[in-house]
Amino acid sequence: SKNPSIIAGLLQGNNNNVFIVNPSGVIVTESGSINANKFGISTSAIDTDTLNAFKEANEDNTLASFSPVFKPNGDIVINKGSIQAKEVFLVGNKVEILNKDVSIKGNTDLAGGKEYADLIDIKGNDVYINGDTLTGKNINIDVKQKGSFTQHTGDYYNKYKNDWNLGKYTFSGEGLKDFQKIGYIGYEDELANSQKNQNEWIGFANSWNKSANFRDIFTEFRLMSDINMSGAGAVEPVGFYDLFGDPRNAPFNKNFNGLGHTISNITIIADSYYTGLFGYIEGNNLKIGNVKIDGLEFEYQNGLPNFVGGFAGYIGGDNYNISNIALKNIGAIKATTSNYEFYMNGTAGGFAGWIEGGEFSNIVLNGIKSIGGRLYIGGFAGNIEKGEFSNIAVNNIKELRGYGVGGFAGDITGSRVSSISINDIEKLIDDSEIGSGYAGGFAGVISDGEIKNVTLNNIGNISGHTVAGFSAMVARSYLSNIALNNIGDITGGAFGGQGVIGAVGGFLGKVGETKVENIVMNNIGAIKSKDTIISVGGFVGEIEDGSITGKYNEFKNITMYLNNFVGYDEDITSYALTGLFVGGNYVRDGFKVDNIEINYVNNNDGGTGTDNIVGNEDISSVSYFKINKLANNQALEEQKATFKGFNNNVGKVYWDDNLKLFVALEEGKELFYKELDDGKSIMYAKNADGTIGDKNSNIIFNDKTNSFELKKDSSSTYPKDEINIPTNKGELSKVDLKESDFSKEILNQILGDLSLDLLTQDAETIKQTLEFLLAFIGEDGLLVKGLFTEEYKLTDNNVGSKLEKNLETIIKAIKDSQLNENSDLLKYRNDYLAYINERNLYWEGLKNNTLTQDQIIMLENSLKSKYESLLKREASILKIANDFIALLNNTLEVDKEYSMFANNPLKFQLGLKAVDGYECKDCGSAGSDPTLNAPLKDINASMLDKQQVVLIKPAEEEKEALDEEKGTLNYRTCVVSENFKTNNPCMAQRI
Repeated sequence: SKNPSIIAGLLQGNNNNVFIVNPSGVIVTESGSINANKFGISTSAIDTDTLNAFKEANEDNTLASFSPVFKPNGDIVINKGSIQAKEVFLVGNKVEILNKDVSIKGNTDLAGGKEYADLIDIKGNDVYINGDTLTGKNINIDVKQKGSFTQHTGDYYNKYKNDWNLGKYTFSGEGLKDFQKIGYIGYEDELANSQKNQNEWIGFANSWNKSANFRDIFTEFRLMSDINMSGAGAVEPVGFYDLFGDPRNAPFNKNFNGLGHTISNITIIADSYYTGLFGYIEGNNLKIGNVKIDGLEFEYQNGLPNFVGGFAGYIGGDNYNISNIALKNIGAIKATTSNYEFYMNGTAGGFAGWIEGGEFSNIVLNGIKSIGGRLYIGGFAGNIEKGEFSNIAVNNIKELRGYGVGGFAGDITGSRVSSISINDIEKLIDDSEIGSGYAGGFAGVISDGEIKNVTLNNIGNISGHTVAGFSAMVARSYLSNIALNNIGDITGGAFGGQGVIGAVGGFLGKVGETKVENIVMNNIGAIKSKDTIISVGGFVGEIEDGSITGKYNEFKNITMYLNNFVGYDEDITSYALTGLFVGGNYVRDGFKVDNIEINYVNNNDGGTGTDNIVGNEDISSVSYFKINKLANNQALEEQKATFKGFNNNVGKVYWDDNLKLFVALEEGKELFYKELDDGKSIMYAKNADGTIGDKNSNIIFNDKTNSFELKKDSSSTYPKDEINIPTNKGELSKVDLKESDFSKEILNQILGDLSLDLLTQDAETIKQTLEFLLAFIGEDGLLVKGLFTEEYKLTDNNVGSKLEKNLETIIKAIKDSQLNENSDLLKYRNDYLAYINERNLYWEGLKNNTLTQDQIIMLENSLKSKYESLLKREASILKIANDFIALLNNTLEVDKEYSMFANNPLKFQLGLKAVDGYECKDCGSAGSDPTLNAPLKDINASMLDKQQVVLIKPAEEEKEALDEEKGTLNYRTCVVSENFKTNNPCMAQRI
C-alpha cells in the first residue's frame, strides 16, 4: 500500500517489544503515545532473523546488539508524539523527530527522577532531530545524506546535570558533511528575563564546562532570543580554563551565532586564569558573532584572573572569524597575578585579554568603567599577535592602567589593523613596577605590523615612562592614514622606570625600521617629560638605529597642529633632548623625510619648550620641513582650513569642517560623531547604508537611544542554510513499493493464523485483522500491485473481485454486533469473561488449598448462577453468532475452512466458543493448570478503558473525523482501526 501507518493515540506495549514496519512511512502524531520495553520503526524490510533478534535481545537485561539493515528506498519516520521504551530504533529513508519525548523508561538517575533510555538508535538518508525530545544514555545517529540536530542547552542541562556520563551522542555516516548540529540558547516565545531563558545561558555555560558529551555534540550554537540575566546570579565563563594541564579545562571551540540578540545584565565569576563572557576560545575555522552584550560585571573571587576581557579572556586558533559584536556598559575589568613566571600574566582588554591569530571585524565597544592589570592593557585587547582587525570602534572608557597600555591594544605583534576609531578615553596610565612601561593613545607597543585608517579623538592625559599620542614604541611596521584629535597632555617619566632611558612623542615614543605616512595631529596638549634622561619630540621622541638590517625610518606627509609646548618641566635642566619633530635621533646615517608640516604655538605653560626640529642635531634637509610658528591658538585653528588632505590606495585623510575634526577613513565611509547629554560622545565610521563596518556588517547606531544595535536578520554573515530545515516538515512523500520492501516469511507469519473466536477474543482484534487483510488485497494493496503473486494467487478470481467490498461488509457487521455497547453479543461476552475470571480464581484456590469451606460454597453458588444464566442465553446468542458466521461465509463465498490463496496456507476461521462448566476435575493434581485461555486482565482493562486509543490511518485521510476505538496488543497482529486501510502490521510479541 502507498498508505503510511499513523499512530494518533495510545499504543500500550507495557513490557513487550513493539516493531512497526511500513515502507510507506510511519507517523506518530502529537496525540500519539507509545509505551514498550523496546520499540522500533523501520521503513526498510526486515527478515525473520532480524525480527527474532529484536524479540530476543536483552532478555538477560544486557545491551545485546540489534540494528536493522538500512535501505534507502522507504519513506519517512516522523515522531511528534511520545515514545517511552528502554531501547528505541528508528530507521527510515527520512527520520524526523520534531516534538514530544523519545524517552524513556527503566532508569531514573536523572534530575527529578526523569527516566531515560539505555539506547536510542536512528538511521536514515535525511535525518532531522529535535534533541529536546530525546533522553538517553547512548544515542546513535547515522546519516547517509543530510539533515540536522538541534538541542536547547537548558534542556540538556536539566536532563543530565546529575550525571554528565549520560547524554552521549555518536554521529556517523557519509552525510555528516551536510548535517548540522546546532545548540539552541533561549526560546523566542519567552520573555528575555524569564527563568527559562536565563536557565538556557546557565545551562550553556555549565554543560560546556562540565560535560565532554555536551561539547562533542555541536558544531554551532545559536542565541534564539534576548536573554536578561538580571537576578540570575553569577555565571561561569563559557570555556573554563585555568592552569595549563588542568583536567577541568574546556576551551570553547564551536561556532556561535547570536542572530542579532542581546545578552544583558550578566555577572561573570572571575576566579580562573581566563575570564570573560567566554573564558578561553581556541579553534580553527570558527565563526563567532552577531551578538550584543549590554551590561556585564565581574565577580572577582580568589584573587584576580590573569587574562580577562569583556567578551573573552583568550581567543586563538587558525582561520577563525569574529564579527558583528557590540559590547556596552561593561564594569571594571581587572587582571593581575602573583605568579610572575609567565610573561603574559596580568593582561586585560575591553573585548579580549589576549588574542592570537584570527580575523576580527565589525565590533563596537561603548562604556567601560576601567581596564587595569599588571602587564598589557588595551581598550580592545591587552595583547594581540598575528591577527587581522578592521572596522572596530571603541568609545567611552574611564581609565586604562598597566605596563603596556593603549586605547586599542597594549601590545600588537605581526598584525594588520585598519578602519579603527578610538574616542573618549579619560586617561591612560603606565604605572609599571617591573621596568620601563609604555602608554599610547592607540597602542603601547607595535612590532611587525601594518596599521592604517585610524581616527583618535578625545583621548585624555597619557602618562608613564615611554609615552606617545599614538604608540609608545614601534618597530618594523607600516603606519598610514592616521588622524589624532584632541589629545590631552602626554607626560613621560611620570611613574615607574626611573633611570631607564625613555621617550615622549606627540605621535610615537620610540621608533625603529618603520615607515610612517599620511598623518595628522590636531589639538595636542603639552608633550613633556618629568625625567632627565628622556627624549621629547613633537612627533617622535626617539629614533633608533636600524643600520644592522639596512632598514631605516621614513616619514612622509606629516601635518602637525601643536597647541602646547614640546619640552620638559622647567625644573629639569640637563640631559633631556627636545625637538619639534624628533627629540633624539640615534640613526647613524639619518632618516628619510618628505613633506613634513609643523604648525605650533609654544606656550611653554610651566615648562621649557624648544624650536629645534631635532633635539640632538642640526637637520640639513630643512627643505623637507615646513615650520609655522603661530602667535596663538586662534591662528592655529585658521591654519587647519588650508589642509589639502592626503590620499593613497588605502584611504584618505581630510579636514571635516562640520565636525571640526581630522578624519582618516577608507573610501566610501563617513565619520559620525555625536556629543551626548552625559558629557560623553560617540564616534564611528559609517557606511552609506548606515551600517558600521564592512559589507558583512549588521551593526547600526540607534540615534534615539544613542546605542549600537544589531540587525535581527544576520543572514549576511551566517547564511540561512536549508540543510537544517526538514524537507517534509512532518508530511509524507510518495514512494513506489517494490517486492524487496517486504519479507514474505514475515507476511506468512502474520497471515498464517487467522483463527478467530467471537467470544474469547475481543472484537477489536478481529476487526483489525480483517482490516489488515483488506489492505493487503484492496486498492493499492500488495496483491493488486502484483507483489507476492505466486505465493498469494487467489483460488477463485470471482472471490478476488469481491473480497474488498465483502471484507468491508464483514467489518461493519462485527462493529454493529459486538463493538456496539448495547449489542446482546457484547453483553453476553462480558458476562462470559466475568464468569471465566471468577472460575479461574475458584480453581486456583482449590488447587492451592487456600479457600475455606464457606468460601467454596459461596463461589460454587455464584458460579452455578452465572453458568446457568449463560446457558439460558447461549441458544439465542448462538443464533446471533450463526447468523453472523453465515453472513461471513456468504460474503466470502467460502466455508470456515476455505483456503483463500492457492499456494499459501492462510486459512480464515471465525467461530463461537462453547461455555464450559465450572467443576474442577483435577484441581488437586500436581502440575495441572485448569485456567482457560481467557484474555489477560490487562487486555480486558484496556478494552474497557475508552481513553486508551490506537488509531492508525493513511495520510490522505488524516483530516477525516476519527471514530476512536480502543487498540490493544493481543495475538500476533495489531493492525488498523476503523475504516482505515494499511498494508502493515503493528507486531507486538509477548516476550
